[in-house]
Amino acid sequence: MLGVFNSFKELVETQSGLSLKSLRIDNKRECSSAKFDDFCADFRMQHQYTVSYFPQWNEVVERKNITIMEMARCLLAEKKMPKYFWAKTTNTAVHLLNKLPTIAVKDTSPIEAWNGTRPILKHLRVFGCIFYAHVPKMRRGKLDEKVEVVFIRYSSQAEGYRLYNLLRTKSIFISREMVFDEEAT
Repeated sequence: MLGVFNSFKELVETQSGLSLKSLRIDNKRECSSAKFDDFCADFRMQHQYTVSYFPQWNEVVERKNITIMEMARCLLAEKKMPKYFWAKTTNTAVHLLNKLPTIAVKDTSPIEAWNGTRPILKHLRVFGCIFYAHVPKMRRGKLDEKVEVVFIRYSSQAEGYRLYNLLRTKSIFISREMVFDEEAT
């Protein structure tokens, strides 16, 4: 856990130009070790713990978690998708919430508050809609059908979409070249 947090800390500090000053976490064992405390002390970071069985102490985070999970639940239910897509759906919910205006940052989006630029929305698609992905010539025969896939998530690694192949492989892949059918169910 310490390695993951350190990577997060470096990313945030590089992007913002600021240093983390405090960390508030629950009383889970992965973040309540002497090693984690020493790490925070080395960087002069205040390390706060919530009281066990009292999540209201960190109510902003708890409320955001509820919002994200409710949005993911609605996305899955609307398209009648299986629950095993919950993680990818949750990622999509966070992606959308980061681009939507919020009162918490004075009616701007979290992305705009973070980096000062308005979010680009032209890439947004209807969650769970059918896509027909382009398959390069070298990977298909002349008479092969288009690959029918379902949009499940925006890719964070590349400019594209994470798609689930319905017909053949039942696998997830990233693509950018496709035709959208946002009206199909």
